[in-house]
Amino acid sequence: MKLHLNGEFVTQNIFSIYGDRSPDTQADERQALRKRIPTELLEDGSRDCLLGILAGILECGTMTWNRHFEKPRAVIRFGTSSHDFVTSFDRLAHRLGLRISITTTAPRNQSRVTYTVSPSVPDLWRLGRDLHFATNEAREYWQEFLDQERPRDLHDIIPIMREDALHIMWSSFAGERNYSIAATARRIGSVTRLSAEHLAEGQPRDIYPQLFAALDADNILWERINGFNRTKSSALITTEKSR
Repeated sequence: MKLHLNGEFVTQNIFSIYGDRSPDTQADERQALRKRIPTELLEDGSRDCLLGILAGILECGTMTWNRHFEKPRAVIRFGTSSHDFVTSFDRLAHRLGLRISITTTAPRNQSRVTYTVSPSVPDLWRLGRDLHFATNEAREYWQEFLDQERPRDLHDIIPIMREDALHIMWSSFAGERNYSIAATARRIGSVTRLSAEHLAEGQPRDIYPQLFAALDADNILWERINGFNRTKSSALITTEKSR
C-alpha cells in the first residue's frame, strides 16, 4: 500500500522532508531544492524501513533496460536538483551497503544544477527479494531483473598485497598490460576486479593465495581509504554496520 500525504504542514508534523533554509536562500526558491530523506528515518529506521525508502525512490526514478548489447543490461537511476536529497541518499546507501555513482550536470540558462544518482547494479541484485515495490510495473521489472544472470561486478575494488604486485611486475608471466596493472596495485594497494582478474590469469594459486582469496570473496565490499587524521588517545572511535 502506498499512501501520499499532501501539504507541508502534514509532512512536517510527521517527519521533516525539507532541509533548513539557509540565509542566502532565494525567497522564490522551490522547496523541492531542499528535499531530503528525513534524518530520523536515516538514523533510527530499521533495515526494513530503509529498504522501503530505497524501493520508493527507485520506483519514482528510471528502471529500464539497455538492449543494445547481446545481453540486456539493467539501467536504474534517478535525478534530482536537491543536493540535500543526494547527501541523504548517500547516507541511506551507506546504511544498506550500497555503492552509488553521482553525475553532476551544470546549469544552463535558467536551470539549476542537476544530479543523476545510479546505484550499483550488482549491489542492488544482492538485495534481491528484500526490496518490495508498490506498482505492478516495478514489480514486473524487478522480477525480470532478478531472473537475469547475476551481474558481474568488474569495477569492485580488490586489495592486493604490494609484495605480490611487485613479484607479478617482474614475473615472466607479466606482459605489458599486467606490468602496468601491477605497478598501480603496488602504488595504491588495490585495483578493480577486472584488472585483478587480468593479473591472476596464468598465476598459480599457491603462490598468490591472498589475491585469489580476495577474488573469490565476492560477498565482501572492499572500499579504499583515502586518508586518515591522527587523534588524541582519548578520542572516541565508533563503528557502524548495516542493520
